[in-house]
Amino acid sequence: MPSCSVIICKNRSAVVNYKSHGVTYHLFPKDPNIKKQWISATGRAPDWWPLEKNAICSSHFDEICFQPLQKSRRLYEWALPTLKLRHVFAPALSNPESTRESKLESVVHNNETGSSIIEVS
Repeated sequence: MPSCSVIICKNRSAVVNYKSHGVTYHLFPKDPNIKKQWISATGRAPDWWPLEKNAICSSHFDEICFQPLQKSRRLYEWALPTLKLRHVFAPALSNPESTRESKLESVVHNNETGSSIIEVS
């Protein structure tokens, strides 16, 4: 039974499946360029490579990625996972104070958009 390869996703087909939650699992594509983009979307280490059984769940694909009027949920060949993915951050700055100021600016900005303030240490 497949599980989702996206590092932050907890979906496992034994528990979260089409019957219970409408979630489907999609094997990595054969096209090397699309496959690289899927691998990048998983948030795993750069040297990670999927096995034949590895998959990404439908929670990470926009509805426009699915072919209409199919008996099963099939992705278009060009489909890329873009939803609910781990954000990749740039390496930390060498100056810790600059990093702290940057984080504080982010928190203040988030507060202005309705998020709560969190103290950054």
